[in-house]
Amino acid sequence: MMFRSLVASALMLAGGTLFAPKVLAESVSVPFTGVVPGTCVFKAVTGGQVGDDGFALVTPAFGPAGASGQVEIDCTGPGSLTVGYPIQTGGPTLTGQRDAQVLVGGLPVNPINSPSPLPPGMGIYPVDMRAENNGGPIEPGAYSFEVNLTITPF
Repeated sequence: MMFRSLVASALMLAGGTLFAPKVLAESVSVPFTGVVPGTCVFKAVTGGQVGDDGFALVTPAFGPAGASGQVEIDCTGPGSLTVGYPIQTGGPTLTGQRDAQVLVGGLPVNPINSPSPLPPGMGIYPVDMRAENNGGPIEPGAYSFEVNLTITPF
């Protein structure tokens, strides 16, 4: 009887080993994708000063008076720069033509309110403006203006 139990146990053990299902290895690749967007940031902004050239309030790109403002821009890739018209924020009201420009690579960004190419990397760019009074004289007063700049990375 003991012999039969021993034989039965041996057969069960051998049967379990011989007829066990095969284990198949599998592998899978998990895909990863992504886009690293470019960034453009203003690092520093320095205000300018308008001066009276006898016909308009100007900075050096437009006449022999005032001082240019400047912006420091850092882009990780190419981008665009848009320059807005000067907005008067203080002083006696001027009603004439206004213009502004930023020099990028020595070339003025024009036309106003249209995106112009901006190279990658860090750059310091002069900002200039002009504001007329419909051909009339500039009244004495403390004037202030803002020129809005917009940078957009590609």
